[in-house]
Amino acid sequence: MADILDDTLDLRDDLEDYNHDSYADENEPYGLYTGEEIKILFTGRAVKSDYGVPGSPVWTEVEDPSIDQLHILGVKVDPKILPKELQDNLLKLADEVDWS
Repeated sequence: MADILDDTLDLRDDLEDYNHDSYADENEPYGLYTGEEIKILFTGRAVKSDYGVPGSPVWTEVEDPSIDQLHILGVKVDPKILPKELQDNLLKLADEVDWS
């Protein structure tokens, strides 16, 4: 299986090649953050939202993002071993990803 965080693939190819059943589930969206020294695969929970009035548009928002995979300087790191403050700061990067 291709690793979604493999530097040799571009983002689109990564997401197409990452063959994991949970990522095919529309109720569990995923997004990839790619920085210069850090790459994070986020997963979350899809929630339907609207303006609360009849006929308003409906869209999907992502709630409760979590870090599924983390690579720092090319090294895979278990995010659970990081200090809570660092985990919280990394989770803020989920606001910058395009969710699929």
